[in-house]
Amino acid sequence: MKSIRTARLYFRPLRTGDEGYLFPEIHEGITEHWIGWEPPETIEEARSAVIKSINACKKGRAVELIAFSRQEDEFIGCVGISHTTDWGEFEINLWVKTSAQKQGYGREMCDMMIEWARQNVDLDYIVYSVTDGNVVSTKLARTMNLPELRTWAATKNGAVRKVTDYKVILRNPR
Repeated sequence: MKSIRTARLYFRPLRTGDEGYLFPEIHEGITEHWIGWEPPETIEEARSAVIKSINACKKGRAVELIAFSRQEDEFIGCVGISHTTDWGEFEINLWVKTSAQKQGYGREMCDMMIEWARQNVDLDYIVYSVTDGNVVSTKLARTMNLPELRTWAATKNGAVRKVTDYKVILRNPR
C-alpha cells in the first residue's frame, strides 16, 4: 500500500520500528476505552504488538496505518480496519495521541479510512465500536450520523462495559 494524503495528514503502513512512535503515547488514558487491549509495559511488548499487527495485515485481516502531520512531520496517531472475532466483521479503529487531540484529526483519520475502504474492500459496511464513557468517539459517531447496529457488554479489568457498534455503510447491500 502506498502512502495516502489528506488536507493535514499523511498515512503510511505500520512497519517494524514504529513502536518508537507508539510506546511513549499509548498509556491508560488512551486505552481506557479499548476493549481487549492494554497499554504495553515495555518497548518489547510494543514491538510485539506492531509485529502482530503487521502479520495480520499480511494475512489480509487488517489494514494498519500510522498518521503524521504534513506540516511538521509529527506523529499523530493510528487508524486501521481489522477483523473482529466477536462478530466476524471488520471494524475501524483509530486513536490520536493526547497532545494532538481536540484538533479534528480523529475525524480526518476516520473519513480517510472510510473512503479508502469504499475504494479498496468488498464489504457492504464496517463497524465503529464505542465503549460507554468514550465521549469523543460517541460524538464522532453522532456527527457522522452513523446508525446504531447493536449494543453489547464487554468486560475490561473486571468491570462490565457497554459497547455500542455503529454501522459505517460502504455501499448499498446487493
